Amino acid sequence: ISGLELCILRPAVVYGAGDINGLMPRIVCGRVYQHLDEKMKLLGTPDLAISTVHVEDVVKAIWMAKDMAPGSVYNVADSAHFTVGDMNDLLAEVFGIKTGFVSGIMNGLARKAFSMAVNQAFSMAVNQGFSMAVNHIFLSLSLSMPSAWLST
Repeated sequence: ISGLELCILRPAVVYGAGDINGLMPRIVCGRVYQHLDEKMKLLGTPDLAISTVHVEDVVKAIWMAKDMAPGSVYNVADSAHFTVGDMNDLLAEVFGIKTGFVSGIMNGLARKAFSMAVNQAFSMAVNQGFSMAVNHIFLSLSLSMPSAWLST
């Protein structure tokens, strides 16, 4: 949009009140694996970094963005040095479960499946957007046509 001045904020994995997509799903999975009495295996490797940020810090960053230069881009993360291995260790300690990682082959297959899912979702979104645009155009046309043109 011409003249719209934006500052881009790119938050890391957000945790805190209301967390349903950050660390909480991993914690819930830990509890489920405790109940099942099974080993919890995650994708990735123990040294894979997880950048995190508390939800209150994200809110502060959003508030501060009003004074930031238009066109600027900021990564919003805390200074914690946290890895997937740390997460596994924490879950093992809290829930008394065994944790580990899937094989490299499984990681590769998951990466490929994720890539395919993203491509399919993008295609669906583009097609849906196109379909919505066409429907909007035809609806606009039919609303602007004299009613005599629409009757058969």
